[in-house]
Amino acid sequence: MSMNQMDRENIFKRVSTVVVKIGTAMLTDEYTNKLSQKRIKNLVNQIVSLKKNGYKVLLVSSGAVASGAEILFDSEKPSSIPKKQAAASVGQIRLMNEYSRLFKKNKMNIGQVLLSDFVLRDRLSYLNAKNTLRELLDLDIIPIINENDTITTDELQFGDNDFLSATVSTLVEADLLILLTDVDGVYQNFKDEHSRTKYDVIDKIDDIIRYEVGGSGSKFSKGGMATKITAMEVAMSTGIIGIIASGQESDIISKIVLGQNVGTLFFTGNKEISQRKKWLAANLSHTNKGIIVIDDGAVAALTIKNKSLLATGIISTSGDYQRGDSILIISKDNRHVAQGLSNYSSDTVNKVKGFSTKDISFMIDVSYDEVVHKDNIVILPN
Repeated sequence: MSMNQMDRENIFKRVSTVVVKIGTAMLTDEYTNKLSQKRIKNLVNQIVSLKKNGYKVLLVSSGAVASGAEILFDSEKPSSIPKKQAAASVGQIRLMNEYSRLFKKNKMNIGQVLLSDFVLRDRLSYLNAKNTLRELLDLDIIPIINENDTITTDELQFGDNDFLSATVSTLVEADLLILLTDVDGVYQNFKDEHSRTKYDVIDKIDDIIRYEVGGSGSKFSKGGMATKITAMEVAMSTGIIGIIASGQESDIISKIVLGQNVGTLFFTGNKEISQRKKWLAANLSHTNKGIIVIDDGAVAALTIKNKSLLATGIISTSGDYQRGDSILIISKDNRHVAQGLSNYSSDTVNKVKGFSTKDISFMIDVSYDEVVHKDNIVILPN
């Protein structure tokens, strides 16, 4: 998508609620791995400025493990999950004290919210978290959110809070998600400094972009650019504007909300979807248990006609999933089309794929006409 400066400025004029995600690398010294008071102060000052300009702001902050490791393990990365959780327990208090001190200097109050993946998968818990965050914003408090690392294992993690920030954005119906990292956007041929070029705008996430951004994060980070792309995919699917930009650039947050051409903008245009589908979008993309490949007719039925997925449009399936599990739906040329909750297990889908609804009634005990109902489908931004 090409976009001139006026278009960009007009997009950001509609922004009122902003989620800012700060990764571990943005809060620590790159040589010592210790918390950098200078960096934290600079980022807090930018958020203070944003708040004073009338925006509602939520901060998703990593850094608890690194902060605690500085005290417990002389800034060495914890070698086991229990040590990591102990570091998070110690470090979270230290990190929040630092935030509290700096925001208090600017006469602003903060609130701590610790969230976990398995909590947000539950619809009721999701709604409770939503109500809490909204109440904090209504009370003019800045919520500071982190993954609950003290009880979370490596099997249940948000990728250095990238995915958590997207979930929070859907929770509060934010207008803008800012992911601050140590690079100034998403690049083609990033590893080749002579030929690499930055994406100014991305309006769809395809296999080329996923390939370009493969890789892991830094010493204490659980993420990398790949997890940030996944987060942006969630944001785009719910109509939220996204930006990946360098947290090391001076006044980067102000530049973003003013519509300046910084970072990489993720934008698909206005998109209204139900609250249930926002919850689905926030919880499906990193929990897929299988894949269903569909034909062109089924692609059109899902993406153009807003129909359910029937067995007749299914070419093949892979993975081991049960009824109610999340599955990725792709086209026969490997385009990511949608995600959804399956009404049937993978064994059953294998039996009925390609058959009409009338025919499958003779093959299995039919509980649902649809393999995936349209109310349980989220179309991906491709």
